[in-house]
Amino acid sequence: MKSGPTNVPIDLLDESSIKSAFAQLVESGITLDSIAVCSGYTSGSDSIAAHDTDRFDNVLSGNLRGPVLAMREAVPLLNEGAAVVLLTTAIGQVGAQGYAAYGAAKAGLNAITRILAAELAPSVRVNGLAPGAVDTAFIRGGYGAGAAEQGDPERIDPVEYVKRVPLGRMANTDDIVGPVLFLLSNAARYITGQVLHVNGGAFMRD
Repeated sequence: MKSGPTNVPIDLLDESSIKSAFAQLVESGITLDSIAVCSGYTSGSDSIAAHDTDRFDNVLSGNLRGPVLAMREAVPLLNEGAAVVLLTTAIGQVGAQGYAAYGAAKAGLNAITRILAAELAPSVRVNGLAPGAVDTAFIRGGYGAGAAEQGDPERIDPVEYVKRVPLGRMANTDDIVGPVLFLLSNAARYITGQVLHVNGGAFMRD
C-alpha cells in the first residue's frame, strides 16, 4: 500500500462523505491490501411495537447502507489477495429484545458478507466478525450520545450478561482486534464468506 493521508474523515450516514473519503485515497494513488469496516451504533430501545420510523431508518443506514456504500467505493482499490472484514454482531442472528433496527441491519450485513465473498472470489477474501458485548462506550449509550469509556453499562446488566458467558467476563477491545487481524492476515488465507463469533462462548447459549 502506498503512503498517503493517515486519517480521512468519513460519515457512513452520508453517501457524499463516503465518496469523498475514497476519492482522496484514489487521488493519493493508494491501493488496499486490507480493509475493516467497523460501524456499530444504535439509539435507545427499538422494540417493534413502539418503533420510531426515523430512528429505524437512521440505524439501518449507518449499520447496513453505509458499510455497503463504503465497500462499493473500496472494491476498485483492493489489491489481488486483499482481505475484508465487516464488523457485525450476534444480535444479527439471535432475537435480542429492543434491537429491531440494529439486529436487522447486522443480519443484513451477515448476508452482505457472504454475497461480497462470492462476488470478489477468488482474488479477495471477505469475512465478518461478530462480537458479543464489548466494554466500550457503546454499551453506555453510544459514542455519538457522549457516552464515556468507563462506567456502568446502560444497555445490559453486566452481572446477568457475564453469567451467560462460559469464559466468565465481558470482552475488551483487544479481544476483538486480535481476531480482526487474524482474518485480515495470510494465516486466514483459506477462509472466506464466514462470520466469526467472538463472545467468550456466549453465542452457544443464546
